[in-house]
Amino acid sequence: MKSRRIPSNIVKESLKVKIAVICEGNEEKRYIEKLNSLKIWDDIYSITLKNSNSSTKIFSIYQNLYSNDIYDII
Repeated sequence: MKSRRIPSNIVKESLKVKIAVICEGNEEKRYIEKLNSLKIWDDIYSITLKNSNSSTKIFSIYQNLYSNDIYDII
């Protein structure tokens, strides 16, 4: 009987830590995008940026991301 293995690219993707960063505006988003492009974090972190465009919208975006349970860290 032939054993089935999970493809390595799927295993690597499932081991990644999914992080969402809620930015107050465009300046913060560009700053973190630049840090991502410099590859200062390890490859196990998958970082997604969310732009709230206002400090008053941060909490509602956080609630939405938290309730969807997609990210490990928000």
